[in-house]
Amino acid sequence: PPQDRERYPFDLARPLDADALAEIRQLDRATPLAFICHHGVSSRQAAEHFRQEGFRSVLNVTGGVAAWSQDVDPNFPTY
Repeated sequence: PPQDRERYPFDLARPLDADALAEIRQLDRATPLAFICHHGVSSRQAAEHFRQEGFRSVLNVTGGVAAWSQDVDPNFPTY
């Protein structure tokens, strides 16, 4: 939901909606992509989808926001 995304300090973060999908598909396949969600399940699926579309530098934040706040930055907001 948009209200959840407003909490996070990701300048280039976008919801993966139809508009974002269309924009990503137009990018050079060497463009780095990173995906994150709450627990890492949806972002893992998105990362795999774009790997299959030929993107060569695709990252998924394993465990999502929940793991990031626990393992990397305890001050990182969670939802």
